[in-house]
Amino acid sequence: MSQSNATDVWSQRSQAMFLTAISLANRYNIKLNNQAISGDIIGTNNDENGHAVLNRVCHYISTQRSNIVGIVGPATSNNARFISPFAAHIKLPVVSYSATHVDFSDTRRYPKFYRIVPSDFFLAHAIVQLFKEFNWTTCTIIIQKDDYGYGGLNILSEHYNRNITIKERLTFDGEEFNDNLKKTLLRSRSKIVLVWAGNKETTSIVERALKEGVIGAPYVWITTDEVSLCS
Repeated sequence: MSQSNATDVWSQRSQAMFLTAISLANRYNIKLNNQAISGDIIGTNNDENGHAVLNRVCHYISTQRSNIVGIVGPATSNNARFISPFAAHIKLPVVSYSATHVDFSDTRRYPKFYRIVPSDFFLAHAIVQLFKEFNWTTCTIIIQKDDYGYGGLNILSEHYNRNITIKERLTFDGEEFNDNLKKTLLRSRSKIVLVWAGNKETTSIVERALKEGVIGAPYVWITTDEVSLCS
């Protein structure tokens, strides 16, 4: 399963790696249950909710193939929260390459979920170490409005509240903030801005901040994903 977006190079690379792995397995005669390994890609859209993605997966499994042994994906924690319980019910393992929400480390709730990336708890720990290095203790946090963003906020609030005090909080739904960006940053008592969001959302947030003139001194911006700005 992969997020489909014409401009999402990362998604295209993920799909290419998946197909390459299958091709190499067949080239070197690697089999599973004495059968050649094959696979299909079920594209999902960033605008779809988890129920729609689950419905698509259920339809595919029930109508297309009878020899499915596992699911690679989904890409996001939000969709993984819907897919994983269903897969566990029919005893299919789910191996995600990028779902990082800390909840999925709970094997009792997600007994068939596996991932090849660390949970967001490790990311939060690294951020805390960065703050300690520069003697920072406060921040304004901007999160994307989904499992990834709220998951990061919860980790910092519940596990690292003695290390980092959040002075202001903004949520971003991909298009709009829940409050005025510039006014929030101007009234905040912290000039450290932490953006906990994916690549697409982070890029949109930074582009908006550039237009508002709040990038650069006295602000320090920290992002949990890369920023893809056009030159």
